[in-house]
Amino acid sequence: MRPDIRPLIDEAEKFLAHKFANVAENVDKLKNIDMAVLESMLSRDDLKAGSEDEVFDMVVELARSRFPKEELREALTPLISRIVRFTYMSREKLNEALTCDDLDQEVIKNAVLEAHFFKEKPLYCRRALIANLKESIARLFVRRAYTLLPIKFVELEHPNTQCIVYLDIKLEEFANLSPGDHMRSESFHFLEQKFHIEVRKKNAFPGKFRVYLSITNGLVRKIKANVQFAVRTKRCGEFYPWKISHMSHVFDEDVETWRHFLCKGTAIIAHDNFYFINGTTLYLRVVVTNLS
Repeated sequence: MRPDIRPLIDEAEKFLAHKFANVAENVDKLKNIDMAVLESMLSRDDLKAGSEDEVFDMVVELARSRFPKEELREALTPLISRIVRFTYMSREKLNEALTCDDLDQEVIKNAVLEAHFFKEKPLYCRRALIANLKESIARLFVRRAYTLLPIKFVELEHPNTQCIVYLDIKLEEFANLSPGDHMRSESFHFLEQKFHIEVRKKNAFPGKFRVYLSITNGLVRKIKANVQFAVRTKRCGEFYPWKISHMSHVFDEDVETWRHFLCKGTAIIAHDNFYFINGTTLYLRVVVTNLS
């Protein structure tokens, strides 16, 4: 490619990325864009997607709309390998990829195993690994500018079925919220249900906010659980529980439960240096214990 053309292509990609900022809501429009241009746009670090799971689903949908069934696997597998950053997909979506008939399972199995191994490595090992990779491969290990906040999820079976979710919020992320706005975490599965954590900035008190555990999709059975919210304090560096809630809800299949708040009235935290460690990061922890 001629050097003088590269800047024009970069500007065109930026224009498309801005025009279709919310890629999930513009899938139908993206179907009309040339595949080479589309691949370049979806490979960008600054792609505005909720999560890498969303990118995976979008690439699959776009490929299915363009290629006939008999050519789909041969076309989709290398496309997924070049665009999708498996290391940032949820474990549920990684497992789903292993059962996708439109993908070459030998290739995808290696990518999924590599992602699991990468997730288990400590941060310094990840950085060392990326530093030794070729640039074309290393970019697949770079975290994009996702709109959903990343979480760390741990599930325990003994002595009680329990999950622990960690959510780190940067001070600048909170500062960018207007009163009444909210931030949402990635979803996680527990008790055969999909949840997410939502942080809302209060209208009446701009310097304060509330934290909710929310249902991401509909429930068809009863849930009984204890939910403990905790925040890490600057004083001791440990997580300090500030709210324990009991939830017991029954929904049928027809009830719309999107963003239904299970834990209302959680304690309000002033965002000052007591909670923002080093003045930069707020560390939240949510523990859900099954009581069924």
